[in-house]
Amino acid sequence: GTVSSAAVARCVLAWLQLFSLAFAVAVSRLPSEWLAVPCSRLEIVGLAGVGICGCEAVLDEDCWSTQSVSRAAAATTAVFLGLLVLTLSGCAVGAARRHEVGKFMAVVLLWLLL
Repeated sequence: GTVSSAAVARCVLAWLQLFSLAFAVAVSRLPSEWLAVPCSRLEIVGLAGVGICGCEAVLDEDCWSTQSVSRAAAATTAVFLGLLVLTLSGCAVGAARRHEVGKFMAVVLLWLLL
């Protein structure tokens, strides 16, 4: 989609920040049992304790919550830095007014990848 004015584009960015905050709170509350499958696959290639899989060995829910919030914050920062790079390179109108849903999806996808 595309937004029509600069004011609406600013509203979308404000909603993106609120979405990121709500997403960080939501994922910090999720149980960590689902980590067993991806971490066992990482163990095959010798990356057993890397990243969030290090929390599996600790057996501490605070580790999982901290890692989840950090990843959500990093994903949000990456999206806003990407928008900044586009703005500085002369694509400000496109960065601000196009692909609103993609910005929200990027936060979730980057959280999964980080």
